[in-house]
Amino acid sequence: MTIVPLSQAEFEFDYAFELYAMDGDLEPLRRTHVAVLGSSTPIDQDHAKAIARLTGAIVKLPTYDAAARAVQRWLVAIDEPH
Repeated sequence: MTIVPLSQAEFEFDYAFELYAMDGDLEPLRRTHVAVLGSSTPIDQDHAKAIARLTGAIVKLPTYDAAARAVQRWLVAIDEPH
């Protein structure tokens, strides 16, 4: 298993997700997901599974880009008036 160092943006995205999981604060996640769009860095699969559960993603989330796109779709969906 190769350990890939995280960029500052990827670290902040992980931290923002942890904050959301602890206290429901969406603002850090709203700010940080944009910075990892386009990242080809593999995401920890435990984090990917947690993000998939949160967002309802039914596809694998192999990279930070895929996870950020799932979060982006979820944020749009929860912000739409019902």
